[in-house]
Amino acid sequence: MITAFVIGSLAAAAIGLPVDHLRRRIAGPASTVAGLVSAAALIAVLAGLAGMHVLGGGLAIPALVLGLVAGNVAADAVATRLWGPARAGA
Repeated sequence: MITAFVIGSLAAAAIGLPVDHLRRRIAGPASTVAGLVSAAALIAVLAGLAGMHVLGGGLAIPALVLGLVAGNVAADAVATRLWGPARAGA
């Protein structure tokens, strides 16, 4: 359970930070593509965790979801501090 949370939060932060940077710097379809690539990377992380049997047990899935949310929140906070607030509609 703790492993799923830690891996989920680290993966979400590591994937989310570059995407936040791109979304703050570029506009239009390229921003959407960056979001889709990050979603595909997170799905790959989930598939890897399932393949390694880390997601076994009843509390592993909620822990993973909380880890993903925590990682995205942390990445957004760091991005806001480094590059300023996101544009409206970004």
